[in-house]
Amino acid sequence: METRNLAAEARRVHDIVRDLNSELNLPRLLDRVLDTALSVSGAERGFIVLGTGGDATVRASRQLPGTSPAGEESFSRSVADQVLQTGTPFLSRDATLDDRLEGAASIRRLQVRSVLSMPFRLHGRLLGVFYLDHLTRADAFDPSAIDLLQTFADLAAVAIENARLFEENQQARQVLEREAQTLREELEVVKKGRDEGAGAVLKHPYAMIVGRGTATCRLLRQIDRACEMSLPVLIVGETGTGKELVARALHLYGAQGKGSIEVENCAAISSELMESELFGHVKGAFTGATSDHEGLFRRADGGTVFLDEIGELSLPLQAKLLRVIEDGVVRPVGSDKSQKVRVRVVAATNRDLEALSRTGAFRQDLYFRLASLVLRVPTLAERVEDIPALVKRFLARHNEMGIEPGALKLLMKTPWPGNIRQLQNFVEVVAAVSSGTVTEKDVRDLMDQKNPDAPSVPVGESLPASVDRYRREQALRALTDSGGDVTGAARALGISYQAMRKLVLKYDFAGLCARASELPGNRPARRGRWPRR
Repeated sequence: METRNLAAEARRVHDIVRDLNSELNLPRLLDRVLDTALSVSGAERGFIVLGTGGDATVRASRQLPGTSPAGEESFSRSVADQVLQTGTPFLSRDATLDDRLEGAASIRRLQVRSVLSMPFRLHGRLLGVFYLDHLTRADAFDPSAIDLLQTFADLAAVAIENARLFEENQQARQVLEREAQTLREELEVVKKGRDEGAGAVLKHPYAMIVGRGTATCRLLRQIDRACEMSLPVLIVGETGTGKELVARALHLYGAQGKGSIEVENCAAISSELMESELFGHVKGAFTGATSDHEGLFRRADGGTVFLDEIGELSLPLQAKLLRVIEDGVVRPVGSDKSQKVRVRVVAATNRDLEALSRTGAFRQDLYFRLASLVLRVPTLAERVEDIPALVKRFLARHNEMGIEPGALKLLMKTPWPGNIRQLQNFVEVVAAVSSGTVTEKDVRDLMDQKNPDAPSVPVGESLPASVDRYRREQALRALTDSGGDVTGAARALGISYQAMRKLVLKYDFAGLCARASELPGNRPARRGRWPRR
């Protein structure tokens, strides 16, 4: 190629490379790359092979007019394989005299004279090769053009990788859309039965879920349907609505019911420790790892993993959780070996994960996986008709203590922002101070105590004492309003879970905590295994 023409080609290549990264359609991009390589080299034919080893396939080709379409027999695959294996360019100035091509049947059959093949390299990784040849002329490739082609190949590799990833994402999106369509069709079956009335026959007893009002029966019918599937489930609802009970019902009456259910509160453990809690670790993985730890997913193999407060999980751990859901494998911390697990993942949150995924605070791909099936747990305000049954269940723990109709009516009229957990905490306290039967006066007296007028500051009280008293009152109010939920109280005060636990310990509020797992000194997340069916 003449110097003047080569300079013109170099400028043209520069202009093309500048625009390549804007082309995300992989077939069109490869056609442009191949056409440029043919123009610069003067080759008669060209092929682009992407992939390595057995996955390498021809993705673009340019043949002489009247020849057969591109295929394995259309060019020297042995030359392309050699470049794929070594990562170094291959040039034969006269293939008929080249001993390296003595065993290349396609070279002899096609009577190829000049051959050039170069790799597409990106950060030391091979993406594929392009193959060029000339059937009639030996020494067809100018040395300066060869140098220009290698530079072009290295720059084109970036655009190829971008387009390849875009193509993979588009294919994955199509798969997800098909799965979503299937789920929508399945959920239509659930929706058709939502309004059949509270008397509809349920497939399972659901003894752990109290009440059979309209909203509760609607939820139970959805659980009936969900128990027939093995898809991940996202349980959404306000704090204290009973999301964990829904998760346990899904486990007990689903295909995983013969296995165990393992529970973790994602807000209760630091992200540094959470990876080990979920996926386990090997001995020596970090300081203090004196023995192997199998982790939540391996303990639950054949059963269910319930992740409460999933919105609090760190982004790096979200990526690892997504891999477990998609591939069914876990890799313990410090290990280079992955292990297969078969678990159903059920997650719960009181946050808007869809909104968080749009802002990047929660991985969108993980949200789509978890939201394969969404169950919304109604608030207590939507289940007022269930309050008598709930109160009866709570009082049964106090030697079947009774309650006056007036007291029950007052409880049904009272707003419960902390939902069932707040109601349960209130009923257990009023039962403790009542004698024999809970009266309307007992209920009113306790309500007045829990909502007193703001007390005045004692005369002569020091500033530190005032601050401490204010801190105690705020912690008590937040814990009471949340129904004894430490996580909810911490969020209401705008402090961390650990800071709220310290306040509970300091002011001796352990008795107000709704769950034993929330007590200081106990691990807040794991609450044992549900009995095997």
